[in-house]
Amino acid sequence: MTATDTTIAELDEAQVRVDLAAAFRLAARMDLHESVANHFSATVSADGKRFLCNPRWRHFG
Repeated sequence: MTATDTTIAELDEAQVRVDLAAAFRLAARMDLHESVANHFSATVSADGKRFLCNPRWRHFG
């Protein structure tokens, strides 16, 4: 992996983090932040082994 590849990967992950945060905010705005409708996650690796999600049982909103 080159320095350019690393930078692109970091930028992609940063955008995924922004998008995931937006999903949490939108769900809270629509009053979907409690119960079973509150799980969002996003993969941040090509092989699907790294992902982002809210910590276990942590509510948002």
